[in-house]
Amino acid sequence: MGRIGVAVIALVGVLSSSAPASALAITGNFLSSTTGPDDQPALGGGNIQQIFGAAASYWEAILFDPISVVVDYGWFDEPPGSTLLAFSFGDARTGFINVVNRQDWFLDPSPLVPNEYTTPEFVVTNYGGFLVNSGVGFSGGTGAAAGYDLLTVLIHELGHVLGNRPETALDYADGHVDITSPRPLAGLALPVIGGCCHLTDGDGIPGFNPSLFPFTNLGERRLISDADLLFVAQGGLWDQVDESRFESASVPPTFSVPRWSRSASQ
Repeated sequence: MGRIGVAVIALVGVLSSSAPASALAITGNFLSSTTGPDDQPALGGGNIQQIFGAAASYWEAILFDPISVVVDYGWFDEPPGSTLLAFSFGDARTGFINVVNRQDWFLDPSPLVPNEYTTPEFVVTNYGGFLVNSGVGFSGGTGAAAGYDLLTVLIHELGHVLGNRPETALDYADGHVDITSPRPLAGLALPVIGGCCHLTDGDGIPGFNPSLFPFTNLGERRLISDADLLFVAQGGLWDQVDESRFESASVPPTFSVPRWSRSASQ
């Protein structure tokens, strides 16, 4: 993900988890060889380990295959002036994520509570006759949240790890990812950018984009849209997804409270 300026538009709710007892489990191994801006009050005061746990929990709440995924992650020292935010590699069941430490980050100390943002965002896109929620989250970040949201970036990079197999590139060749059964909305073709691994903005109209769009903006938080979920599920051949998300594209989806924080007073 990198930098680009776009407009914004969406809405989101956070409810109790509907995930089955046996579902996706993501284990993160923090690599501490490079230091980053963790625990700095001016950047929010949170840290990468806590925020990785939150990002993993959002994916765990909507992918139900009983599979364990292991991801190494940590800070990466990029030269000053770089526009790179993060990069990742993976094969859907394992991977690694590097996050550039020299950026204007927002490290949310309570990443499940978007109270630093002013505007809920919800976008529905018509993909060849399929109406699908393509963008969901918040904009208008204030204070430290006017920076780049680390939760947004880690959700994005985890999506790459979970949605990538050696065969996935073949499905990108025609410029689309074709959704197949048993995933919902079989027959839907999701357009990708440049024949690779990112979703487009769908209808070509600047606005609040999918989490798996290649760029993010200052002051916004992108969560996992239905288009993101299908894109990653197809790419990684995840068969069991939260089908309740697809009951209606015209209303905001519900987002499960990640399991590790159910008892937290947030």
